[in-house]
Amino acid sequence: MEGGAPLRGRVSGGQGRERPFGFDVVDGRLVPNANEQAALQHGRGMQANGDSLRSIAFVWMSKFGLEKYDAKSVQRILAREDSAA
Repeated sequence: MEGGAPLRGRVSGGQGRERPFGFDVVDGRLVPNANEQAALQHGRGMQANGDSLRSIAFVWMSKFGLEKYDAKSVQRILAREDSAA
């Protein structure tokens, strides 16, 4: 995905579509966020090993410095990423 994918709709001023987890918006294009991509990869590995969604959320916060996510949000993020792959 060279240059990033263009976003549909408005993204400035908090209007329009929110950026997906794992990406930043730069000049209206999606650009991978290295820290969040690493957290996703780590979370997928933890999920494959049978770790709980709460433990994934805790690791994202403690190891990757991300905001606090609840288990349902982690589930949605990982499911969205699985369907996009």
